[in-house]
Amino acid sequence: MVTVTYRNTFGDLIRFACYHNARSPLLIGITLTMAAWASWTVWNAISNGISLIRKAFVLVLVAGGFVTVFLALMGGLTILSMISKRNRTFLTEHTITLAEDNFTSESAYAKTEWKWPSVQKIARTNNYCFVYVAQHAAIVVPRRAFADHEQWSYFNDYCRERMRRSS
Repeated sequence: MVTVTYRNTFGDLIRFACYHNARSPLLIGITLTMAAWASWTVWNAISNGISLIRKAFVLVLVAGGFVTVFLALMGGLTILSMISKRNRTFLTEHTITLAEDNFTSESAYAKTEWKWPSVQKIARTNNYCFVYVAQHAAIVVPRRAFADHEQWSYFNDYCRERMRRSS
């Protein structure tokens, strides 16, 4: 059995949102569609009297600017939407206990037991392990919860092995 205790922070919540949203096919599709629409509109609005290279340069600037502004707006809205006292159940101390057939997540607000087949995927970054228990929801386990790299790796390997065995 493996047990780890940690406290999630607002930064953990934001990092999960950034990780998840950056891989969302819907958000990527919307961003690319809107950038294509803006590019098409600009391409057609530019005079035919200028060179193709200048037209392409303006197009790249407009598309890049559009994507940058859109992503900044989405990021700002994400941050604003997460500033809420309702997140107190996330922004608290958590204890995760891994067992052979299941794992539990416990805080001052709830105790939930998850069977390994309920895990959708496990994503690992340099500083986080995201144990997805639904399409848009994950248990966020920060690397700082572990004393050393070996414990961090063992936790991730254990989760992946249990998920693989259960599918």
